Amino acid sequence: MSQELQRSAWEHAMRYVKPGDSVRLYQFSAFLQNNYMKLQFAGTLDSPLQGKVRNSIGTNSLKQLDNCLKQQTVFFQKTFGKQFVGSFGRPGEDIARSEVFASLQKIGDDIAGRPAQDKVVLLVSDMLENSDFGSFYSANQVRTLDPAAELQKVEHKQLFANLGGARVYVHGAGLVSGAAQGAYRSGNTLQKLEAFWREYLQRSNATLESFGTPALTVDIR
Repeated sequence: MSQELQRSAWEHAMRYVKPGDSVRLYQFSAFLQNNYMKLQFAGTLDSPLQGKVRNSIGTNSLKQLDNCLKQQTVFFQKTFGKQFVGSFGRPGEDIARSEVFASLQKIGDDIAGRPAQDKVVLLVSDMLENSDFGSFYSANQVRTLDPAAELQKVEHKQLFANLGGARVYVHGAGLVSGAAQGAYRSGNTLQKLEAFWREYLQRSNATLESFGTPALTVDIR
């Protein structure tokens, strides 16, 4: 993924995350050394005190608390940012396999039962499965899918996830690199890719809010 697209993904995340949010960063599995599915970061930003609770605390204590919360925000951005950048593939690194379905199942296992008023997933991925299940590529190009047929295969293999009612934003869909870089991707091909994932996510207890091909062009809400 280009530096520009990486930066855009980071900016989307930072505009959305606010005090009181719990943030978890997962790295998808890939057929590379040390690129197994893993939780890269987990943390919660504390909310500032409000109303009567805040008014009941002395001025010096409030100053210390406010300063602590500011430092927490800086620490979060620095620590999360380092892990976020490190999750991307390195320039020129050709990833032979990618297990999007299996990764989403494991993410769902982690987040589905977590208490939260609202769950949002920023999914930074080309969304091109390339595993033992099958490949969304053909002749070094993105394959034009038959969404209904692919969904039947997913159901047969029991690869739907449970994402706990999350709203999903995709950034990077249809992006190709290596030998396929620069290959033509028709609007019809990308529309069918989106149609497949919209239905997949619906059947995985989630809602597709926006599908960036490749750039996400709406703010996360």
